[in-house]
Formats: sequence, structure tokens, C-alpha cells
Amino acid sequence: MTNQVNAAVELDPSISDRIHNALKTFIGDQRYPTIIYSNGLRKTRSNDAVKAKTILVRPQQSGFQEARSRRCGGRLQERTAWIWVAIVHFDRQVSLDGFEELLMRQPIQIQRDDELDQQIDLSLQDVVYEHPPEKQSSHGTRVTYRFSADLSPL
Repeated sequence: MTNQVNAAVELDPSISDRIHNALKTFIGDQRYPTIIYSNGLRKTRSNDAVKAKTILVRPQQSGFQEARSRRCGGRLQERTAWIWVAIVHFDRQVSLDGFEELLMRQPIQIQRDDELDQQIDLSLQDVVYEHPPEKQSSHGTRVTYRFSADLSPL
């Protein structure tokens, strides 16, 4: 079986671009309360909020299945799962509770428009935290978020 390719067809990167940019912008626009420790007790300081130092967003995994297209009558595949990661670094230790509550209440949405024929919902899947030592830390919180990109039907 051969994979026939029409050289005149270009892949449209706009869905990946939009997911990347939506995640990076949403995470980057937030302010995160800092955390201090005094006598071993933790205190969140909402009046001392910071932005992320660096944000790296990349696709991590995709799943596909065979689908029937009514438009062309042929056999096609469709994406069934699309996982993206966002690795976020802070200069200080921060609280992520408010940010995660916001994501749990409603996923990040990329609306359909003239160039995008599917709505995309970016739902939080899981999180891995790396915290600095309580005293004399040389770095801040590092967190890796995994998001599921759910595309609405065409």
C-alpha cells in the first residue's frame, strides 16, 4: 500500500499555532501569589504576586482512529486525543491554587472563526510540581501541566 501525496497540498499549522499561543498567553497573563515560610509555617502572599519567568509549550502525544468522512466518501483518520504540555518556571515559590481552580471551572476555549472550523477546548489533565527548599532557594517553583486539546466535530 502506498501513501499518495499531492505536492500542491500544504498542511495548515494554524490549529497547532493557536493551541500553543492560547496556552502560552493564558499562563503568561496570570499573576501568581508568592509563598513564604516562617518558623516552618507556610503563608501565601496575594499582595506579592508574580508572573511566570519562562513558559515552554509543546505537543506531547496524539491518538488517531479510522473515521468515515461524509464529505468525500473515503476512509480517513481523525485525531482522538491530543495532549499538550506547558512547563512553567518561576523565580520564587508560588501558589498555583487559584490558577488551577480557574482551569477546573472552565477549560481554555479557542472559538471557531473564518479560519478555524472547529472549537478547541483545552482541559487540564494533570500537574507535576517541583518546589524549591523552604530556605535559601536558588530557584522558584517549576510546574508541568498536561492539557487535553478537544476539537469539536466539523
